[in-house]
Amino acid sequence: MFNKLLIPKISISLLEQLSVNSGNFFFFILAARFAGPEQFGLFGLLIVSSQLILTIAIQWILLPITSKSYKFNSFDIYLQIKRKIGFLFFLIPFFIWLYSILISNNNFNLNQYILIYFLSLIMVISEVSRFFLIRLRAVKKLLISNIIKWLIGYFLLFNF
Repeated sequence: MFNKLLIPKISISLLEQLSVNSGNFFFFILAARFAGPEQFGLFGLLIVSSQLILTIAIQWILLPITSKSYKFNSFDIYLQIKRKIGFLFFLIPFFIWLYSILISNNNFNLNQYILIYFLSLIMVISEVSRFFLIRLRAVKKLLISNIIKWLIGYFLLFNF
């Protein structure tokens, strides 16, 4: 009886937030468990560099849009985001290089630079699409996209 009362009251928005937060939590727990201490430390350096790039990019791309009063269907928003993401393709290698210089042990190889590059781009594009799905109030699509993102992440974690 408790489940019948509780399930209708849980909104899809809450499930979407739960999928984001629990996905992050379980992903890092599983990564730590299966990688071991040394490899998880390297994984931490790689993910932190991608998160730094994501933080800079989101502030640069989405903050101006949310702080100005744009009409949502305005073509200007799409052009502005497209231009900034295009510029980010060329800016990310500089950020990765700067990050690798600033950390104490510069032990990144070419494969790790490429991994950070693509991981950063995927994270930025994912956050931008998340922003638009939230503005469109397409919470069910957002929930499905989060589930797909974590399934892909778990597949990569267990196979690579």
